[in-house]
Amino acid sequence: WVGLKESAMETSITASRVVGKLVGNAREHLGGEDVLAVFRGQTRVSPVLVPLVGAVLGLSVAEPRAVMVTSTSLVTVQTSRWSQSTVVRLISRHDCGSVPVELTRWGLKIADDDTIFALPSTFATMKEVARRAQAASGIASFGLS
Repeated sequence: WVGLKESAMETSITASRVVGKLVGNAREHLGGEDVLAVFRGQTRVSPVLVPLVGAVLGLSVAEPRAVMVTSTSLVTVQTSRWSQSTVVRLISRHDCGSVPVELTRWGLKIADDDTIFALPSTFATMKEVARRAQAASGIASFGLS
């Protein structure tokens, strides 16, 4: 059990470093605001389905995304397939409360953006981003569709 706990802790520390670098690389899109929560996922193919459709197909169509919520904004960026902390481009920036945020069973949908599917290890952060967006916006929906 000790090895398992150490491995989980190392994974958590590595994820924290990646998120820290990601937020730093996205600063130009954040308008100087502090980030309250970050969710990383991908579009088009749920990671849960990748074993069924194949890793090569999944990687070729999926686009990695990150959603950052601040006290006033929801910012979605596309990240690099090869470096989880590299921001490729801004997808959308919305004022909290100006767009609907929907938490589904497997992903998060913000306004008319593509659904961002969660990896099994990121369900908790997906829910946290949705919760914070709901608290800030008051118009989020939490249907499990």
